[in-house]
Amino acid sequence: ITTAARGIGKSIALLFARQGADVYFGGRNEKYVRTTEKELQAIRPGCRGYVVDLAKADQTEAFVDAAVKDSGGFDILVSTVGVNCHCPAAEYKDEDMFRLLETNYLSGVRCARKVIPTMQARGGGSIINIASIAGLGGNPPEMQTIAYNTSKGAVVNFTRALACEWGHLGIRVNAIA
Repeated sequence: ITTAARGIGKSIALLFARQGADVYFGGRNEKYVRTTEKELQAIRPGCRGYVVDLAKADQTEAFVDAAVKDSGGFDILVSTVGVNCHCPAAEYKDEDMFRLLETNYLSGVRCARKVIPTMQARGGGSIINIASIAGLGGNPPEMQTIAYNTSKGAVVNFTRALACEWGHLGIRVNAIA
């Protein structure tokens, strides 16, 4: 799970652990990562957390490499990351858009690229991308979330394309909006 130190990702991680899965997850805040890691290890001792900033390509790839090495391979990848920036469209700075695209979209692409070979070797798997209804259309003007909507729209379309490319090889790819 790309991020599970708190929020939706943590809820998914707890559910998976209660169902018998060893969960490997990332998070930016070390305190939250270690707290969640202890909670998960009380359920499944093999669970492990990693401190990672998914907005940074090198950290994302190192995180997935370490998790794949530690786990022996993935059956399921859940990409849960989502950050936002509220700003009128005409005032967005490039760095805000790049940060949201790097974090919300490209981190999931990088993780999928790294785990697909391990899924192939295991005979298949499942990739679940947490998108957003915002990625399917616009929001009311007062929300001012064009960068978030754009990044989650990219997640939706990446999921569609990946499902077409890898589904016939036993790797199921879905998005939850």
